[in-house]
Amino acid sequence: MATLSPLDSERFGIVVARADSVTAEALPQLLEFCAEHEVEMVIARCDGADVAAAKALTAAGMTALESQLIYRGSLRPRRDAAIRAGQPEDREAVAALAEAGFEQLVGHYHADPRLDPEACRAGYVEWTLRGLEGDAADAFFVYEHEGAVRAYGMFDEAGREATYILATVDPACRGMGLYTALLHHGMAWAEERGAEEIVGVCAHGNVAPQRNLLKAGMLPVATTTTFHGWRDQIAPGR
Repeated sequence: MATLSPLDSERFGIVVARADSVTAEALPQLLEFCAEHEVEMVIARCDGADVAAAKALTAAGMTALESQLIYRGSLRPRRDAAIRAGQPEDREAVAALAEAGFEQLVGHYHADPRLDPEACRAGYVEWTLRGLEGDAADAFFVYEHEGAVRAYGMFDEAGREATYILATVDPACRGMGLYTALLHHGMAWAEERGAEEIVGVCAHGNVAPQRNLLKAGMLPVATTTTFHGWRDQIAPGR
Protein backbone atom coordinates (compact mmCIF):
# COMPACT_ATOMS: atom_id res chain seq x y z
CA MET A 1 0.00 0.00 0.00
CA ALA A 2 2.76 2.47 0.93
CA THR A 3 5.83 3.22 -1.17
CA LEU A 4 8.75 5.58 -0.90
CA SER A 5 8.58 8.54 -3.30
CA PRO A 6 12.04 9.20 -4.78
CA LEU A 7 10.87 12.27 -6.71
CA ASP A 8 9.30 13.94 -3.67
CA SER A 9 12.24 12.93 -1.49
CA GLU A 10 14.75 14.50 -3.87
CA ARG A 11 12.66 17.62 -4.35
CA PHE A 12 12.19 18.39 -0.65
CA GLY A 13 15.42 16.89 0.70
CA ILE A 14 13.64 14.51 3.09
CA VAL A 15 12.38 10.93 2.98
CA VAL A 16 8.82 11.02 1.63
CA ALA A 17 6.35 8.15 1.28
CA ARG A 18 2.99 7.92 -0.46
CA ALA A 19 -0.06 5.75 0.16
CA ASP A 20 -3.34 5.65 -1.77
CA SER A 21 -6.72 4.14 -0.85
CA VAL A 22 -5.85 4.18 2.85
CA THR A 23 -8.44 2.67 5.19
CA ALA A 24 -8.72 2.72 8.97
CA GLU A 25 -7.88 -1.00 9.06
CA ALA A 26 -4.73 -0.54 6.97
CA LEU A 27 -3.45 2.52 8.84
CA PRO A 28 -1.30 0.55 11.37
CA GLN A 29 0.62 -1.00 8.46
CA LEU A 30 1.20 2.46 6.98
CA LEU A 31 2.53 3.81 10.26
CA GLU A 32 4.82 0.80 10.66
CA PHE A 33 6.13 1.32 7.14
CA CYS A 34 6.91 4.96 7.93
CA ALA A 35 8.75 4.03 11.12
CA GLU A 36 10.70 1.24 9.43
CA HIS A 37 11.86 3.48 6.59
CA GLU A 38 12.40 6.59 8.74
CA VAL A 39 9.91 8.55 6.67
CA GLU A 40 9.91 12.26 7.42
CA MET A 41 6.64 13.02 5.62
CA VAL A 42 3.92 10.71 4.36
CA ILE A 43 1.29 11.68 1.78
CA ALA A 44 -1.79 9.56 2.53
CA ARG A 45 -4.91 9.58 0.40
CA CYS A 46 -8.28 8.05 1.25
CA ASP A 47 -11.71 7.89 -0.32
CA GLY A 48 -13.47 11.18 0.35
CA ALA A 49 -16.54 9.32 1.61
CA ASP A 50 -14.58 7.09 4.00
CA VAL A 51 -15.23 8.88 7.29
CA ALA A 52 -13.59 6.11 9.33
CA ALA A 53 -10.34 6.49 7.38
CA ALA A 54 -10.39 10.28 7.74
CA LYS A 55 -10.93 10.01 11.49
CA ALA A 56 -8.15 7.44 11.85
CA LEU A 57 -5.67 9.51 9.85
CA THR A 58 -6.52 12.61 11.88
CA ALA A 59 -6.22 10.70 15.17
CA ALA A 60 -2.79 9.49 14.04
CA GLY A 61 -1.60 13.08 13.82
CA MET A 62 -2.05 13.75 10.11
CA THR A 63 -3.62 16.84 8.56
CA ALA A 64 -6.13 16.94 5.69
CA LEU A 65 -4.80 19.39 3.09
CA GLU A 66 -6.69 18.72 -0.12
CA SER A 67 -9.94 17.29 -1.45
CA GLN A 68 -10.16 16.18 -5.06
CA LEU A 69 -13.13 15.46 -7.31
CA ILE A 70 -12.87 12.70 -9.89
CA TYR A 71 -14.84 13.29 -13.08
CA ARG A 72 -15.72 10.68 -15.69
CA GLY A 73 -17.47 10.86 -19.04
CA SER A 74 -17.84 9.44 -22.52
CA LEU A 75 -15.51 10.64 -25.25
CA ARG A 76 -16.53 13.65 -27.31
CA PRO A 77 -13.61 13.74 -29.73
CA ARG A 78 -12.85 16.91 -31.64
CA ARG A 79 -9.48 17.77 -33.08
CA ASP A 80 -8.19 21.33 -33.29
CA ALA A 81 -5.74 22.56 -35.93
CA ALA A 82 -4.01 24.77 -33.37
CA ILE A 83 -3.01 21.73 -31.29
CA ARG A 84 -0.03 19.50 -31.99
CA ALA A 85 2.13 16.99 -30.17
CA GLY A 86 4.72 18.52 -27.87
CA GLN A 87 8.33 18.47 -29.10
CA PRO A 88 11.69 18.70 -27.26
CA GLU A 89 12.04 22.30 -28.44
CA ASP A 90 8.87 23.18 -26.47
CA ARG A 91 10.66 22.47 -23.20
CA GLU A 92 11.32 26.09 -22.24
CA ALA A 93 7.84 27.26 -23.19
CA VAL A 94 5.93 24.57 -21.29
CA ALA A 95 8.19 24.96 -18.25
CA ALA A 96 7.32 28.67 -18.16
CA LEU A 97 3.61 27.85 -18.49
CA ALA A 98 3.85 25.41 -15.58
CA GLU A 99 5.63 27.95 -13.39
CA ALA A 100 2.95 30.56 -14.01
CA GLY A 101 0.00 28.19 -14.03
CA PHE A 102 0.71 26.37 -10.79
CA GLU A 103 2.11 29.20 -8.69
CA GLN A 104 -1.12 29.60 -6.72
CA LEU A 105 -2.47 26.07 -7.04
CA VAL A 106 -4.76 25.03 -4.19
CA GLY A 107 -3.16 21.59 -3.85
CA HIS A 108 -1.83 19.61 -0.90
CA TYR A 109 1.81 20.53 -1.52
CA HIS A 110 1.15 24.26 -1.55
CA ALA A 111 -1.16 23.97 1.47
CA ASP A 112 1.56 22.50 3.71
CA PRO A 113 3.37 25.38 5.46
CA ARG A 114 6.36 23.14 6.16
CA LEU A 115 7.16 22.72 2.47
CA ASP A 116 9.12 25.28 0.45
CA PRO A 117 6.66 26.99 -1.95
CA GLU A 118 9.33 27.21 -4.64
CA ALA A 119 9.97 23.47 -4.39
CA CYS A 120 6.23 22.84 -4.62
CA ARG A 121 5.97 24.83 -7.81
CA ALA A 122 9.12 23.19 -9.18
CA GLY A 123 7.41 19.83 -8.70
CA TYR A 124 4.77 20.72 -11.27
CA VAL A 125 7.42 21.99 -13.68
CA GLU A 126 9.30 18.70 -13.33
CA TRP A 127 6.07 16.72 -13.79
CA THR A 128 5.32 18.73 -16.93
CA LEU A 129 8.76 18.13 -18.41
CA ARG A 130 8.58 14.43 -17.60
CA GLY A 131 5.27 14.37 -19.47
CA LEU A 132 6.81 16.11 -22.46
CA GLU A 133 9.60 13.52 -22.46
CA GLY A 134 7.08 10.66 -22.35
CA ASP A 135 7.97 9.47 -18.85
CA ALA A 136 4.86 10.80 -17.07
CA ALA A 137 2.28 10.74 -19.88
CA ASP A 138 1.32 8.76 -22.95
CA ALA A 139 0.53 11.92 -24.89
CA PHE A 140 1.51 15.56 -24.52
CA PHE A 141 -0.25 18.22 -26.60
CA VAL A 142 0.42 21.95 -26.91
CA TYR A 143 -1.90 24.70 -28.12
CA GLU A 144 -0.30 27.37 -30.29
CA HIS A 145 -1.81 30.83 -30.50
CA GLU A 146 -0.26 33.78 -32.32
CA GLY A 147 2.97 31.88 -32.89
CA ALA A 148 3.56 30.79 -29.31
CA VAL A 149 2.72 27.84 -27.07
CA ARG A 150 -0.09 29.09 -24.83
CA ALA A 151 -1.33 25.88 -23.18
CA TYR A 152 -0.58 22.19 -22.82
CA GLY A 153 -2.38 19.01 -21.77
CA MET A 154 -1.08 15.59 -20.72
CA PHE A 155 -2.97 12.32 -21.18
CA ASP A 156 -2.68 8.66 -20.22
CA GLU A 157 -4.56 5.73 -21.70
CA ALA A 158 -5.15 2.25 -20.28
CA GLY A 159 -7.58 0.00 -22.08
CA ARG A 160 -11.01 1.59 -22.32
CA GLU A 161 -10.12 4.54 -20.08
CA ALA A 162 -8.07 7.67 -20.71
CA THR A 163 -7.02 10.25 -18.12
CA TYR A 164 -6.57 14.00 -18.53
CA ILE A 165 -3.58 14.14 -16.20
CA LEU A 166 -2.44 17.73 -16.12
CA ALA A 167 -3.04 20.92 -18.07
CA THR A 168 -2.54 24.64 -17.76
CA VAL A 169 -3.16 27.73 -19.84
CA ASP A 170 -1.22 30.97 -20.15
CA PRO A 171 -2.96 33.39 -17.73
CA ALA A 172 -3.23 35.91 -20.59
CA CYS A 173 -5.23 33.39 -22.66
CA ARG A 174 -7.64 32.06 -20.07
CA GLY A 175 -11.29 32.20 -21.02
CA MET A 176 -10.49 31.47 -24.68
CA GLY A 177 -11.39 27.78 -24.55
CA LEU A 178 -7.85 26.40 -24.79
CA TYR A 179 -8.24 23.97 -21.87
CA THR A 180 -11.43 22.53 -23.37
CA ALA A 181 -9.92 22.32 -26.85
CA LEU A 182 -7.04 20.29 -25.45
CA LEU A 183 -9.51 18.03 -23.64
CA HIS A 184 -11.49 17.24 -26.79
CA HIS A 185 -8.28 16.80 -28.80
CA GLY A 186 -7.07 14.32 -26.20
CA MET A 187 -10.39 12.52 -26.47
CA ALA A 188 -9.80 12.07 -30.20
CA TRP A 189 -6.33 10.66 -29.49
CA ALA A 190 -7.77 8.32 -26.85
CA GLU A 191 -10.57 7.13 -29.14
CA GLU A 192 -8.02 6.13 -31.77
CA ARG A 193 -6.31 3.98 -29.13
CA GLY A 194 -9.54 2.18 -28.21
CA ALA A 195 -10.62 4.16 -25.15
CA GLU A 196 -14.31 4.74 -24.46
CA GLU A 197 -14.25 7.01 -21.40
CA ILE A 198 -12.09 9.74 -19.95
CA VAL A 199 -11.30 10.66 -16.35
CA GLY A 200 -10.21 14.00 -14.95
CA VAL A 201 -9.16 14.89 -11.41
CA CYS A 202 -9.44 18.42 -9.98
CA ALA A 203 -8.70 19.98 -6.63
CA HIS A 204 -11.94 20.92 -4.88
CA GLY A 205 -11.11 24.62 -4.93
CA ASN A 206 -10.01 24.71 -8.57
CA VAL A 207 -13.37 25.70 -10.05
CA ALA A 208 -12.54 26.75 -13.64
CA PRO A 209 -11.35 23.33 -14.86
CA GLN A 210 -14.37 21.68 -13.26
CA ARG A 211 -16.68 23.92 -15.28
CA ASN A 212 -14.85 22.84 -18.41
CA LEU A 213 -15.13 19.15 -17.54
CA LEU A 214 -18.86 19.57 -16.94
CA LYS A 215 -19.28 21.35 -20.28
CA ALA A 216 -17.54 18.39 -21.92
CA GLY A 217 -20.19 16.05 -20.49
CA MET A 218 -18.11 14.70 -17.61
CA LEU A 219 -19.68 14.26 -14.18
CA PRO A 220 -18.21 13.90 -10.66
CA VAL A 221 -18.20 10.23 -9.64
CA ALA A 222 -15.92 10.11 -6.58
CA THR A 223 -13.77 12.17 -4.23
CA THR A 224 -10.49 11.73 -2.40
CA THR A 225 -8.92 13.45 0.59
CA THR A 226 -5.16 13.91 0.88
CA PHE A 227 -3.39 14.05 4.25
CA HIS A 228 0.17 14.92 5.18
CA GLY A 229 1.77 13.30 8.19
CA TRP A 230 5.10 14.44 9.60
CA ARG A 231 7.43 12.21 11.57
CA ASP A 232 7.44 14.46 14.64
CA GLN A 233 3.62 14.43 14.74
CA ILE A 234 2.81 10.76 14.14
CA ALA A 235 3.96 7.53 15.74
CA PRO A 236 3.28 3.83 15.02
CA GLY A 237 1.54 3.30 18.33
CA ARG A 238 -0.57 6.45 18.29
